[in-house]
Amino acid sequence: MRLESTIALTLLSLLTCAQNTWVPFPPMALQPVLKGNYGELRSNHFHSGIDLSTQGKIGQPVRASADGYVSRIKISEYGYGKAIYIDHPNGYTTVYGHLHRLAPAIEKLVTEEQYKQNKFSVELFPEKNQLVVRAGDTIAWSGNSGSSAGPHLHYEIRNTKSEIPLNPLQFIKNVKDTIPPVIKSISVYGVNKNFTETEEVKEIIPQRKTDIEYVVENPVATSALAGLGYCAVDVANDDSAVLGVYEMEMYAGGQLMYSYRMDDFSFDETRNINGHIDYSKKQHEGNVTEWCFRLPGNSFSQYRQVVNNGIIRMDSLKTVTLKLVLKDAAGNSSTCLIPLKYDSQIKLKPLRMASEQKIVFDKKTEIKRAGYRLIIPEGALFRNIFYHDSVKKGGKGFFSPKYTLYDYGEPLKKNLKLALRTGYSDSTFTNKLLLVKISDKGILSAENSFYKNGFVSGSISTFGTYAVTMDTVPPQIGDCTVSVDSVYNCPLIAVSVKDNLSGIKSYAAKINGNWYLSEYDYINDRILIYLTQPFEGVIKLELTVGDAKQNFSSSVSEINLQ
Repeated sequence: MRLESTIALTLLSLLTCAQNTWVPFPPMALQPVLKGNYGELRSNHFHSGIDLSTQGKIGQPVRASADGYVSRIKISEYGYGKAIYIDHPNGYTTVYGHLHRLAPAIEKLVTEEQYKQNKFSVELFPEKNQLVVRAGDTIAWSGNSGSSAGPHLHYEIRNTKSEIPLNPLQFIKNVKDTIPPVIKSISVYGVNKNFTETEEVKEIIPQRKTDIEYVVENPVATSALAGLGYCAVDVANDDSAVLGVYEMEMYAGGQLMYSYRMDDFSFDETRNINGHIDYSKKQHEGNVTEWCFRLPGNSFSQYRQVVNNGIIRMDSLKTVTLKLVLKDAAGNSSTCLIPLKYDSQIKLKPLRMASEQKIVFDKKTEIKRAGYRLIIPEGALFRNIFYHDSVKKGGKGFFSPKYTLYDYGEPLKKNLKLALRTGYSDSTFTNKLLLVKISDKGILSAENSFYKNGFVSGSISTFGTYAVTMDTVPPQIGDCTVSVDSVYNCPLIAVSVKDNLSGIKSYAAKINGNWYLSEYDYINDRILIYLTQPFEGVIKLELTVGDAKQNFSSSVSEINLQ
């Protein structure tokens, strides 16, 4: 073994030992039950922490995992919502997300900054000695803020220096887990040597022999180059949550060909998820199948063993039995045997038509057409493609044709820049023009875009059908309800709000003529106002809401708090 390899393995072993020796103070007094795990497949990213059950409620005390200090506080309508970051002397940072209420000293600091800026969304980086905490101190109460679909605590452990999130289950040992991963289906793919075609030959529901053993009984015929895919989930104990698989190994004839283990990926590489799965199948059918082979542009660090990119040379082997091994973080494992046989009659469909343009995945490409400009950055693609497009008349309500750019089932690792030409030139309303993506069902979704010199430009995260339309309709302000928030122990005013297209961008509340802190709950389409300051009798609430195209609505309500 080479000296540098020996040193690297030794350092890795020491780091692993160091990680396993630190046992964080439990972030909640509840027995930890997983609602989501590290590396779990999410939309456009791998999950960077674990989600812990709060028993479906808000208001569970959240505790510091070790001595340290609050190094960052981020308050946002999106993402982690209300989140606290604590740096610890051992070189780790713990993160607590989707919080409802912060501990008094932290809340005071945040509220002062919010009133200073007259906005809900703020980010603070306290000094090292400003907010010191001890292991077990209550730093907040759990909630459902930000991009949360239900009450829970998002919990992370990061390397403080690199900011790389680590798998918390390397540290937390008291999570009950006795259920092995469940294998739902196996897919066999034919591929070509450049990966420009990955065609599913067959999807099979394997037979379950025991709780941990599966088998595909009949040999699957495949083309000269074959790849494997699978759909599988892990299951949480004491909960109905469906989790991701922690570790995978694929063997061909006894040789380990492909494996991954979810331990320590960086945020910069998280969009590799789109090349990790059969993205086209997900987009067109909704099913998620993970690939056991690697596309050329997939640089995900969690792959531990990759032989021949995971591709099986069936034209030379003729027959082979693949073995798939799936494990969870507790060591429970399931296996599936998949026999393959070579069939020379199976051919992949033609790669391209004469009109298509070859795009190389690791080079920047600019496509210019009469009606649009498309920039594909270097490294945005996972493989070479043969680009094609089509155009249709825009029709009523559109200010450009509808352009279908390649196939929305093609995965992307970076956003593309798109500019569509529009014939609309009335300067009074050009700021209302926006770029929209059009689904197969005709549903419009707005892209962050702007008008300049006859083009509407924006950043897009997928291929698909795009056009220019206009948003002149202001948000709707609906009913107002008053309840009591049990965590803040104060009245809570909730006002329903909704926007038809570009999305709510700004909002402001005044009570009795003075600016008052409010929060946009975009998941539930409402503005929340916690009356933590004392009010009595009738108050006057003024609310102004604007969308991304500067359309505004206002309302005035008199609310009796008695």
